[in-house]
Amino acid sequence: MSTPTVDSSVRPLSIVSGPPLDEEPGLGTLTMPGFLREVTALYGEREALVFHTEDGVVRWTYAELWERAIEVAQALRAAGIGKDGRVGVLMTNRPEWISAVFGTSLAGGVAVTLSTFSTPAELDHLIGVSEISVLLFDRQILKTDVATVLTELEPQLASVSPGQLRSLDYPFLRHLAMVGDEENGPSGIETWDTFLARGASEPRELIEATAATTKPSDTAVLFFSSGSTSKPKGILSAHRGVAIQLWRFRQLYHFGPDDNIRCWSANGFFWSGNFAMALGNTLSSGGSLVLQKTFDPVEALDLIEAEKVNFPFAWPHQWAQFESTPNWGTADLSSLRFVDHRTPVARHPSVTATG
Repeated sequence: MSTPTVDSSVRPLSIVSGPPLDEEPGLGTLTMPGFLREVTALYGEREALVFHTEDGVVRWTYAELWERAIEVAQALRAAGIGKDGRVGVLMTNRPEWISAVFGTSLAGGVAVTLSTFSTPAELDHLIGVSEISVLLFDRQILKTDVATVLTELEPQLASVSPGQLRSLDYPFLRHLAMVGDEENGPSGIETWDTFLARGASEPRELIEATAATTKPSDTAVLFFSSGSTSKPKGILSAHRGVAIQLWRFRQLYHFGPDDNIRCWSANGFFWSGNFAMALGNTLSSGGSLVLQKTFDPVEALDLIEAEKVNFPFAWPHQWAQFESTPNWGTADLSSLRFVDHRTPVARHPSVTATG
């Protein structure tokens, strides 16, 4: 028998790991219910989010965000969601997106974050492969009436009662509820208020007890890839992985309660990076999210000025549009403090501090 030779050019596999999580500074509870409970305990009456609408301005404190998430969890329990039940969330950056995702985790379910850029064909694929039982969505996304798109994908929605869907194409899907225009909605889709009313008889103590059983190793969120080269791919993420990132970006940015972070972002939270870097970073440090449904550079500058934003979070294609807006020259962006020096806003004449 010949002696095997060893190729000296082949390097052995290296296994690299960081310090134990219990030694990493700045980490809190490693579940999504635990994260929300902890930041609520820390920052209860501070403003957690602000959302401008045609009818006025919505502001939620951390305590109110917790209550709204509890309400969603109660409604989901009433709709049959339990351990590992999948809940699709197809919404723009609005308060209900946040309460829906955290509410799903409080109910013991898995939040399935769906891209608002999805075409009808992509949405058909996403609903099918994600095996969601409940779909919570924004009725109007830019020029698209999502209720109409869904009814075209599943015509039964025009005739069945809420919760009675029996679809051969989406065999797990039973309940749908929408935020926004309630007029002329398909009979099989509930309005947001009607959906929330489902949970009125669900004991709050049961929700809190369910949340307390969540383990860091349990599945928390099903994110999807962009699908730029093929169909979107689903990525199951455990509570531990999601919560670590929600806490960790606070450490990376060195943010804390005294910074009074006011973060504007129009990037969809359905992308995991935006979820952790904007939402997680802000809430973990006791700041406030200045929400914009979809990106519009003129509106964005107005929001930054009106809400005294100090931490803008955007991507290169969005930054590039700011300088061409009609209100660029007149906007007062002097509140900005935590700004990437390579972005146009850092060069704005009213901006004097960057970080």
